[in-house]
Amino acid sequence: MARTQLVFDARAPTLYLDIDGTLHAGSAVIDDTGVITLDSGRELFEFAPVLVELLAPHPSIQIVLTTSWVSHIGCAGVVSYLPDALRYRVVDDTTRVRSRMSEVRDGTDRVSKILRHVSSHGVLSWLVLDDRAWGVPIGYARHFVHLSPESGISSPDARSRIKSWLRECQAL
Repeated sequence: MARTQLVFDARAPTLYLDIDGTLHAGSAVIDDTGVITLDSGRELFEFAPVLVELLAPHPSIQIVLTTSWVSHIGCAGVVSYLPDALRYRVVDDTTRVRSRMSEVRDGTDRVSKILRHVSSHGVLSWLVLDDRAWGVPIGYARHFVHLSPESGISSPDARSRIKSWLRECQAL
């Protein structure tokens, strides 16, 4: 059954989603012909079924992509790799949010872009899944699930944190 594409809604629970180290182990490498493989030798999107299963009972959860993949293959390109059950949830990405040079230098650019996206769009309920979310300011840690690049969202701790957030979303 085809689902209707979600449209960005600041009131809807929002999952800020990285790809590498989150939905699979390792980092993507794109060759000259456009073929994407992982430096880990593992399967692309091997942990995506975990996210599909976790989100299945929660059809209103929307996804904003935070992955650097978007700057290489575009949002539509990234979405084309996602399982059908996740594709319709993607409502935006953070590529239009500009990084400050100091943030790029100290490695906090991804976190800063996410926080600016949340603030500028007035997102009320949100969670970040990322293996390299560095420099999270005090008071925002509960919104970030720091993942191991080897296990991504497949680790028991990550799954538990996601489930906990989903329960909070249901209570709203």
